[in-house]
Amino acid sequence: MKEELNLKEIIEVLWKGKFIILIFSIVALIISGIYSFVIADPVYRGSATISLNSIPELPDNLQPVIAELTSEEVIEQLVKSPEVLSTLIEEQGLDESVDSLRNAFEVKLLNNANISISVALTDTNKEKIVNLIDRVTELTKEQLIENIKLRLEVLADDYQEQIIIEEELTSELINEYNTLISQEELPALLLMQANTPGGQYILVDADRELIEEFKNLKKTVYTEFIRLNTQIEDSTNRFNTNSQRLEEINNVDPIDIVNLRINEISETTIGNQPIAPNKSLNLAVALFLGVVLGVMTVYIKNMMQDNEK
Repeated sequence: MKEELNLKEIIEVLWKGKFIILIFSIVALIISGIYSFVIADPVYRGSATISLNSIPELPDNLQPVIAELTSEEVIEQLVKSPEVLSTLIEEQGLDESVDSLRNAFEVKLLNNANISISVALTDTNKEKIVNLIDRVTELTKEQLIENIKLRLEVLADDYQEQIIIEEELTSELINEYNTLISQEELPALLLMQANTPGGQYILVDADRELIEEFKNLKKTVYTEFIRLNTQIEDSTNRFNTNSQRLEEINNVDPIDIVNLRINEISETTIGNQPIAPNKSLNLAVALFLGVVLGVMTVYIKNMMQDNEK
């Protein structure tokens, strides 16, 4: 019975203060409506997709390098890299930092049938969204080409250095070899550079009967001959291997690799309806807050009146 009386009292208090609750609700709706429909600029979301092909087939010494540089994760990170974003800021004249622009872009790897990367951006300016997404995807592609180019240059320098080392070593061994042979009055061994694209070296002798004559050498001389011959052959093989790898690098075009890896970059699309502000949600929240504030005001007013009595 007491609970029924309390509920009845609550309803009576609310009914007496219904106009206060109504006023608070209307005011809250008006404020929310002015903000949502007049003050707040509509925010749009645009996106583009980078579709990827499988990593192109390359020589064995280059395949792991290119696979690492063009992996889906690397391309995904490259979109929001400082190199790409700083260039974008400079080109577009943006008054933003790299960190703020990085937070504005939404980049994620899509797990669908075709490997692809989604690049999205939200802003109040549709034209700005299109320009930034289109350009950031282009810059990502350009930076990817540059990264591959730099890595190939490092590899080429390493192979060139090894070629020089092996060439000098082979020349020293040939001289030592010929000195040994001259002491035994046998024909000298010659090192000739073959007329091939890789400039590989081949060993030739001045007498086809050279090997037969070595059989008559003293054991110590013959052992030294075998040692030098093996070292010369090994060094020449290393020289030729490095020359071949250098030639393979020189025949690789980073632009072709990236064009094969990146299937296409879709046009930037923007939804017709803004994603913010959510006018319906704003009005609903405002109405709820207006009712709550109105009810609180009515009860506070009622308590103050009871205290005065």
